Amino acid sequence: MGVVQKGGGISAGAEEGTQHFRNVRQARSGHRSTAGLGVKLAVCIAGLGLLLGCAGAGGPVEKWQMTKDQAPQAAQAQPGAMKPVAVVFYREAGGANAKQPVNVYVNGQYQASLVGNTYTEQNLCPGQHTLAAHFNDVAQRYSTKLAGRPAHIDSRPMQYFKVTEGTDGQATLTPVAADQAARLTSLQVRQAHTLARVTRSGCSAS
Repeated sequence: MGVVQKGGGISAGAEEGTQHFRNVRQARSGHRSTAGLGVKLAVCIAGLGLLLGCAGAGGPVEKWQMTKDQAPQAAQAQPGAMKPVAVVFYREAGGANAKQPVNVYVNGQYQASLVGNTYTEQNLCPGQHTLAAHFNDVAQRYSTKLAGRPAHIDSRPMQYFKVTEGTDGQATLTPVAADQAARLTSLQVRQAHTLARVTRSGCSAS
């Protein structure tokens, strides 16, 4: 049995019991910390193993196809709607800025981003439309899509517009006769790395 000290002091036995409790609590706390660290380490190892397993499983690797070897296609009529025509926008290989994309917009909506020697097409119904072409216009928050020029689309099944670069460095769209456009190599490679957002085709079903 511990000896009680005079003057209201605690007993030696009680002090030893308190120290023993502290030691047990510290040991348990250390065990919990070690266990928590072990769980975190296990999760990290499992995640790393999953990544390595995916990379080394021999599965298909996602690749973007920037272009597609395909000639322009005639528009297909939809039941109950006006008969659309194929409107083709193309850009030739030459030019000082041929590698810099030009954004093409139809009726204020994004169609495609063309580099040299590529084309894109959209089905539109005959009538009045607004067409625009601009180099990278992110600084204008793409508001240039609304600054297009009016263009009349007639009933010919295939109609062509060429992206040209003016002396002021601005891109424009110029109509081209079908027989002239048919001889161009730039109409053999379709731009395919972005999706058109055009829904205003001028057809009753749009």
